[in-house]
Amino acid sequence: DFKTIFDLAKRIDLRAANKKCMESLAVSGAFDCFEGVFRSQYFYQENEDDSTFLDKALKFGSKFQNAKDSDQISMFSMDPLEVKDPEIPKCEPWTQLEMLSKEKEITGMYLSGHPLDHFKVEVQHFCNTRLEDINADLVAFKNRDVKIAGVVTEAQHRTTKSGNPFGIFTIEDFTGTFRIPLFAEDYLKMRHFLKPKEFLFITGKVELRWKSEDNYQFKVYSIELLSEVRAKLGKSITMQLNLDDVSDTFIEEIMNLINSNIGQCMLNFQVGDKEENNFVEMHSNELKVDINDKFLESLAEIPGVEYKLN
Repeated sequence: DFKTIFDLAKRIDLRAANKKCMESLAVSGAFDCFEGVFRSQYFYQENEDDSTFLDKALKFGSKFQNAKDSDQISMFSMDPLEVKDPEIPKCEPWTQLEMLSKEKEITGMYLSGHPLDHFKVEVQHFCNTRLEDINADLVAFKNRDVKIAGVVTEAQHRTTKSGNPFGIFTIEDFTGTFRIPLFAEDYLKMRHFLKPKEFLFITGKVELRWKSEDNYQFKVYSIELLSEVRAKLGKSITMQLNLDDVSDTFIEEIMNLINSNIGQCMLNFQVGDKEENNFVEMHSNELKVDINDKFLESLAEIPGVEYKLN
């Protein structure tokens, strides 16, 4: 096993694994196993004239190998005399989105996660369509309210031959990508959302194109920032649980969680038999909760509880 980036640079054939190859490995996370160094540090430069830390590590490895080949290493030591490892620079790590974007640029796919991971709750509870499905059969969604979410991967602002502005953007969710055009007033009202790396919640319908009898398109009705959707649309939360799971300890655990997350979201319960799909619905008139990530994560950890946001 390679123990550090310096150990690797000293032992590999640097003619076969060149600088570009090593940069690609660093970007894609191949060196994440080396403790104490994160990806952005490999590309850190103190100034424009300075070389990157990864470049310094490779030069260090080359110097070691040249010394070894020219018998400048003691027979009792495997390291050149007076040669120290380069200092690891201090800098801020890349954001999750930066890291994932660079991974996809190098490998063609996301490796350590997905840009939408932080919005899994919103995608699960407020979207009714996956991009994979709408791409597979657009006509199947005609005249239906469609709610989709994704991260903008490409956005273009153009002008027609007659001088009218329009835009085309591509969004990506966990299942695929979807290209959406915006024209006329729709473009003027929503063009500020057409920016790469923007997380969007989009509602619309699949309708016939203007002056067409059989050609359908996705018509955008509204666009919102995905980060604001939970607060806007999350009016209530319904917890579903089996009657057999209800005990004094269970109730105490639920109440402690609720009381530590007081908010404005209405609270409902469905208690009954999941196998028979027979439940009694109960609505709280007094208790309201804040449906933050910590609350939902804690709720998901309680055995037997399922929840839905409305």
